[in-house]
Amino acid sequence: MINKFTDAIHRDINEETDSADISYLPGSFDTAQSLVRDLSRIKKRWNVEILEDEDSYKVMFEDALKVTIPKQYFEDFNKNVIKVTGVTVVDLTGVLNESIMEVSKSAYDRLHKALTQDFKRSTNVMRSLTLMNTWLRTYRNSRFVPSTDKVAIRLETFDADAKKLVTTLKKTYGEDLGGVDTLVDAIENGRAIGHAQGYEYIVGTKIQSAHLDVRLTLELRMNTSMVPSQEIYIDSVEVVEALATYRTVKTLYRKVFPVGQMFEPSIFGNIKDVIDDVDEEDQNA
Repeated sequence: MINKFTDAIHRDINEETDSADISYLPGSFDTAQSLVRDLSRIKKRWNVEILEDEDSYKVMFEDALKVTIPKQYFEDFNKNVIKVTGVTVVDLTGVLNESIMEVSKSAYDRLHKALTQDFKRSTNVMRSLTLMNTWLRTYRNSRFVPSTDKVAIRLETFDADAKKLVTTLKKTYGEDLGGVDTLVDAIENGRAIGHAQGYEYIVGTKIQSAHLDVRLTLELRMNTSMVPSQEIYIDSVEVVEALATYRTVKTLYRKVFPVGQMFEPSIFGNIKDVIDDVDEEDQNA
């Protein structure tokens, strides 16, 4: 579990005693709660000593934390922070469990946002979504088909798949919140995320289409290193040969690849025009 105690006490550190020394007021119970949670991450049971003077109580958690509480707010402290009245030892197990739940929820909320919002808005994913939608507008006779590779998030069902992936990753990482933070940082900064539950590609789609008598299959993918790979299968050697003269694509047998990592959207309309031209030539032959 991440230990934030050092950071938490740094603001009010007493260099002579090496302990946090704070004053408690009702409006500041969040600070006191935070420091007690930090104590729970060090150990569960703490010896407590309470010293009384004319106006206040000084509650000391061994040498780590001293809280000065005006007498009129002592009951408030017991109610909203931790009960210390009548005890010499406090058991912070409940506080620790609550802290773990809060930190865990925060980490997975951040992962959810990273996948469903930040990742979706990343440049390569946005460009891939644009390409998918441009293809569907160009080729009305289309349908999504399962990819032969394992894809974590399908472009056509991005939001639902991203949420499912968060659920899967929860089971994998559990309380390894350091691993979750590393994953989130990678997603937010567009870096390689490494192994993702056996998925070869973090995002992708596969669409089968037809124009006239020519069958086409578009595949858009991005691997876990955040590197795109794209291709179009065209069931017509004549069409592919005609596309070999285009500077934005390269061809290999019946496949067309982008020059660079991603297609230019305009090539989809160009392919459709080439199919029309080849069909017209065949009819006039």
